[in-house]
Amino acid sequence: MMDQWLRTLTLAGEGHDPDTTMALIDAVSHPHTFTLRFTRPAPHGAEQAIQDVVRWYTEFGSRQLDAHFVVDSLLINMVAEATGGSWADVVQALAAGLTE
Repeated sequence: MMDQWLRTLTLAGEGHDPDTTMALIDAVSHPHTFTLRFTRPAPHGAEQAIQDVVRWYTEFGSRQLDAHFVVDSLLINMVAEATGGSWADVVQALAAGLTE
């Protein structure tokens, strides 16, 4: 998961337009999927309830990632400005710190 996030941060700092950046991020991201199988008939309404929960969680997770990305971007820019480094320098230092 950290590797994927670091790839996202790296791509975001390469200076591409937003559409290109998102296309590149999509190309290197590997979404997780899962399948639910019921071993016996599900109670009435259970299938819809599960779909609703998964849909809510997916939407919530997406909004959460957006918020993390905004905060991470601000922090990376602040550190780069404070140290005189580049976005890439900060992401590389972050990656090195995470692998220690």
